[in-house]
Amino acid sequence: MRFLKWFIIGILVITTGILSFLLLYVQSSRPVYHGEVHTTKVAANVKVYFDDFGIPHIYAQTAKDAYFTLGYVHAQERLFQMEMLRRVGGGNLAEVFGSELSEVDAFFRTLGINKAADQSNALFFNNPTEQWQKDALAYMEGINHFIENGNMPPEFALLGIPARPFTTRDFFLITGYMSFSFAEALRTDPILDKISRKLGP
Repeated sequence: MRFLKWFIIGILVITTGILSFLLLYVQSSRPVYHGEVHTTKVAANVKVYFDDFGIPHIYAQTAKDAYFTLGYVHAQERLFQMEMLRRVGGGNLAEVFGSELSEVDAFFRTLGINKAADQSNALFFNNPTEQWQKDALAYMEGINHFIENGNMPPEFALLGIPARPFTTRDFFLITGYMSFSFAEALRTDPILDKISRKLGP
């Protein structure tokens, strides 16, 4: 009886310790909505205000600082989603989720998104002097600064995904996938809307 009592106490202590560790880990990986982030990557102070809906409002003195901050904030909120988007666009989901997704990867590679991303990326760097190109590079720098210094989302540790820096090619992979998904929605959404109007929700 005494052994059973100490065994149960031991199990409770271990379980409490594990749950406490998991809670601290999840808390530490949450986005930062209050306080300060120090970096030498911006020319002047930038203020980010999150409203009641969690929408960030960025106040910066230069476009470069604003886009850098946008990249940082976007990464702290959506880095796992961004990772999945570049992987699906490039046909690299099976690297993380296993061979079950090989057919999905093969499908997206067949669409030619990788080739289009390579061509677009080469054109991007052919003469990157336009303001939108500078803004895109500042945005990318903000994403990568978060990857290097921010609290990584727990999905990366749980799935064993390495933290890779973003490149401009990744932007074109994501754009390619989103173009495909929007094109599908243009076919299905009107049908669903018509059904909803005719038959109700």
